[in-house]
Amino acid sequence: TLGIDASGNIAIQSAVKKNVARAKFPFVLTDSTTHAPKPGLGAALTATRSIDGGAFAAGTLANPLEVANWVYTIDCGAGDLNGSCIMLRVTAAGAEDTFVLVVTDP
Repeated sequence: TLGIDASGNIAIQSAVKKNVARAKFPFVLTDSTTHAPKPGLGAALTATRSIDGGAFAAGTLANPLEVANWVYTIDCGAGDLNGSCIMLRVTAAGAEDTFVLVVTDP
């Protein structure tokens, strides 16, 4: 969420804590041709993450799951979130590459 701190600066608050595991992080996947939400990809997902602008790596991202209505989740280990700015990349055959920016709260 965004807010204003005591000095009048914009303050970003995140429910994702730095270096703390997060189960069932949600995201949406879309079809690479129609760009519509894409169901049925749960086990076929590949996820990587970039920490603070570093190279994308597999880390310990695990347990991809389709919840419902084209919403998927993935579990992030503490090491996957050990930075201030995390970029998740999720790929699957027939789906557009999905990028999710996570700003962690120290």
